[in-house]
Amino acid sequence: MEVYLINACGNIILMLYSSNLGKSFDSYQSTTFKLAEQYQLTFDLMCMVDKEELVARFWNRDKTEEEVCFNAIRSIALLLQTESKKNVLRQITTKKGPFIIRSNKLSNELHIPYKYISYYSEGLFGLVVDVGTLHLTIEEVNLEKINYEDISGLIKLYFISYSYYHHHNGLLYGRTFERGVGETNSCGSGAVSMAVAYWIKVHGTFMSDFKTNVIFNSGEILEVESHSDRKIVILRGKSKLIKMLNLDV
Repeated sequence: MEVYLINACGNIILMLYSSNLGKSFDSYQSTTFKLAEQYQLTFDLMCMVDKEELVARFWNRDKTEEEVCFNAIRSIALLLQTESKKNVLRQITTKKGPFIIRSNKLSNELHIPYKYISYYSEGLFGLVVDVGTLHLTIEEVNLEKINYEDISGLIKLYFISYSYYHHHNGLLYGRTFERGVGETNSCGSGAVSMAVAYWIKVHGTFMSDFKTNVIFNSGEILEVESHSDRKIVILRGKSKLIKMLNLDV
């Protein structure tokens, strides 16, 4: 069984990329987690991709399932590009729905339709943005003071990720504490949620043209841009193959 470890801007993805997974996702999920433990593989999220149908599913490190993982989806383009040795433009199907991915030598990108993005206010707490995974987005000037232990109970109770951001000189600085994982070096859905929340705060809507870089505490950078004419948000960043493993089932 071929398993890949991918560094998606600091987000470590364990990816099973294989043919004929079909209806066997759940059984392969259990087997892959056991093998990852056996081989002592460290990762933030596991992604399983049927390479023939281009269908993907996602599990957090604690084995809870997500509808999407944006860094994982765009990283599928890296494997497709490596395999075909040319730039990629393909559609990936997830539980949330279909997404378009692209890749070239510089980066991989994910196209997120406006219709997949919704939000609601949590009053003084911030804005909850739903992109297939929920993020409570909170504006916070002092990102360094955030302590995971203070919010870990709420993350587990409400099964929601916390994304803190601060806008300075045209850039968004952020930290994301993901449900089922903890703090990660970057988070694709977190970057999109923070950009959407900031744009709503400033302009009242995210459905307009904008572009911003989201810089995480780790130093990793993800680009987020909105195209109102195409009704999509594009997430762009680098992905790098760490290693490919042939694991015995």
